[in-house]
Amino acid sequence: MELEYRSRINRVVRYIEEHLDSPLTVEKLADISSFSFHHFHRVFKRIMNENVIHFVNRLRVEKAVKVIVFEPERSLTDIALECGLQSPAHFSRTFRRYTGLSPTEYRVEYSIEKYVRWQEARLSEENGSIRLPEVEEKYRSLKIEVRQLPKRCGACIHHVGTLIREVSDQTVSEEFGRLEAWMQAHDLMEADTQAIGVIFDDPCITPESKQRYTVCFTTSRTIPPSLEVLPITLPEGKYAVMSVAEPIDVLNELMHMVTIRWLQLSPYQWDEDRCMMTIFQGAPLQDPEGLVRIEFCIPVKLK
Repeated sequence: MELEYRSRINRVVRYIEEHLDSPLTVEKLADISSFSFHHFHRVFKRIMNENVIHFVNRLRVEKAVKVIVFEPERSLTDIALECGLQSPAHFSRTFRRYTGLSPTEYRVEYSIEKYVRWQEARLSEENGSIRLPEVEEKYRSLKIEVRQLPKRCGACIHHVGTLIREVSDQTVSEEFGRLEAWMQAHDLMEADTQAIGVIFDDPCITPESKQRYTVCFTTSRTIPPSLEVLPITLPEGKYAVMSVAEPIDVLNELMHMVTIRWLQLSPYQWDEDRCMMTIFQGAPLQDPEGLVRIEFCIPVKLK
């Protein structure tokens, strides 16, 4: 029963992600889930750790934040419509609820230049003055290249919870192991199968308990029906790619630096219609030295 409920909620989440710019009523989403209106509310909140209205609004605000920061020439009215917030008043009220600022205030406070300085100050405060030079040095030695990655299909399991904490206690590693065993049992593993993690949420906005992470293995074979394992399509497109082998906390800070500082100086900007990916080199999160060995991929488009 639980797996069936999760499968239905995953179907709703995919629909929400694909239709953020459209009206999304709870009645419509309940119909997609095949639950009654009231039962849908209860099940969604239990599985996703927040109610469906907050979930929809948070995703819309996360998308708006990226556009405001990385596309400063866009009008706030256009951004509101693109994110499904149909009036300036609704946009401002919803945006303030999740960021503490109005869209106009956020644009002034977190211009890309100020955002870089804020991230650096946060890094220094959280990790101490000794840590910042260490991460700075690692950042300067990174080789980042923009690649056109192909569309890939595969099988996935969705995970909700704190990514950094869960990685440290191997929960995500166990999810990969469980998915790999399922893939092998259904003869889906291939010579070129890759383990990929998909990062959906902005940790600056999304509470830790609600951050979503999907573990997947690529395959060209047909995914059989399953309540727990779902098919996934990773879209083609340009990605800024860096290869790293670092402890998870250092990796997290390098990811922040690349997404903010490198993008600012490059001819590219964040493509908010696609998600960040981590392509694992070897067995996911099972390195004997405690390092995470990945290609970190940021979706980008020309400015």
